[in-house]
Amino acid sequence: MTSTYKIHVFDDGNQKYEQISNIWHITDTVKSGGKLILKNVKDPSIVINTISAWKVLKIRPLSPNGDHLFQQ
Repeated sequence: MTSTYKIHVFDDGNQKYEQISNIWHITDTVKSGGKLILKNVKDPSIVINTISAWKVLKIRPLSPNGDHLFQQ
């Protein structure tokens, strides 16, 4: 299963993504993992080409139907 993530800091032009589903897959890393490229799970046509890794949190599935819960 592919890990899923959520953005917890929307800034630097990424505020426009606050209104869509906040569940993402990491498609690549740059700068030794300090920056991430994300693809939205619900709408794969939405890609964030660069976001700092510290602004993203790993989440885990709560149930098989795709509901998610933040990992503690």
